[in-house]
Formats: sequence, structure tokens, C-alpha cells
Amino acid sequence: MADDQQHRNSTKSWESVDGKLPSDLKELLRAKIYSSSQIVYPDPMVAPWLQFPEYARSSMGWRMGGGEDYMFAFRTWFKALDRAAQRNYQHENEEPKGWNGFYDSFKL
Repeated sequence: MADDQQHRNSTKSWESVDGKLPSDLKELLRAKIYSSSQIVYPDPMVAPWLQFPEYARSSMGWRMGGGEDYMFAFRTWFKALDRAAQRNYQHENEEPKGWNGFYDSFKL
């Protein structure tokens, strides 16, 4: 019982207190946001299915972590291309099986 109490006292608490985040969590989040903002992707970007071949289109990996960051950056990059560049990219990076309609999803 004493070991359990000691463990609880030695771990960082990420519970909000009075609606505020603890300073250790704030620092962790600041570091994560900063490191994410420092990522530089190649231009042109690698198609998502080539960058993360282990992720199916419907994978949770696209909604969290590195996959989410990459997909957000890819969509932003692709949408910034003019139509001719988008068509050229699509021609050079055809949607593989299971990814049909991927490029069309940007037009929503």
C-alpha cells in the first residue's frame, strides 16, 4: 500500500485543477507543438500511401500522431497547387487500390 502511495506521489498529475492544466502538461504540449511546427516536408510531398505504406486509407493512424500531421500537411500542400499541378501530381501518383476518390475528397 505504501509503495502505491509513493508511486502516485512521484508521478506527474495531468488532472486539471480549477479548470487549468498543470504546468508539466503545459510544457509537454508546448514542446510537442513546437516540434511539430519545425517539420519540413519535401516538395513535392510524397503521396500518403507511399509515406505510410502500413496505413490503410481508413486507418486510425491518419487521425492521430505522425499520420495525422502528415495528412494535414499533405492536404494543405495539395490544395495550394494550381489545377494543372494537381492533375500532374495525380497522374504521377495514381490512387492505389483502396484509395479511390482520395484526391476528389479535397474538393469538398
